[in-house]
Amino acid sequence: MLRNVDRALGSWDLLAEAWRLDIGGLRLELRDEDLLPPLRSSTDSAAISARTRGIQLEVKLPASLPRVRVDGDRIQLALAAALSHIVERSHAGATAGVTARPDPAGCVVTFWDTGAPLTPDEEGHAFDRRWHATRGHELGSGFRMAIAGALVQAHGGRAEVGSLNGRTLFHFFLPSRPDPDRAA
Repeated sequence: MLRNVDRALGSWDLLAEAWRLDIGGLRLELRDEDLLPPLRSSTDSAAISARTRGIQLEVKLPASLPRVRVDGDRIQLALAAALSHIVERSHAGATAGVTARPDPAGCVVTFWDTGAPLTPDEEGHAFDRRWHATRGHELGSGFRMAIAGALVQAHGGRAEVGSLNGRTLFHFFLPSRPDPDRAA
């Protein structure tokens, strides 16, 4: 029951962020932060959900990452939403995972799953929250990933999707300092 309450509250937070993004009211409190603590916290929570569903969650995080310029609460929400998405896309017995690595401009976090491959149309709209919101009667995991991508972009980062060796890969590039050309 508590897991369902946490999930409902997380969905509410994402809807509120979507609304703020839509009206231009998202205000970020950027600080230089270590990304590993929110990554570890998000993966710990996702591991419980994955285990319950019979999914193996592989987590490969380095001992350290460059500090990134983020709003810690918003990035925590984005990371949790992305992990929720890959777990939901996976089926019992499947493997999903997350990795992180330094990048010359900050760091890259990659979420992956071995669920059904995305169609070209789905890949093209992976981070389009309006497209996901109009595809069905509920705002599912695709909508959560779209919001996660939008939050990364609001931080001056990039969100990309692709596939390799039977895996769907979602990459979040987070800057060590804001890029004025990509500001929210």
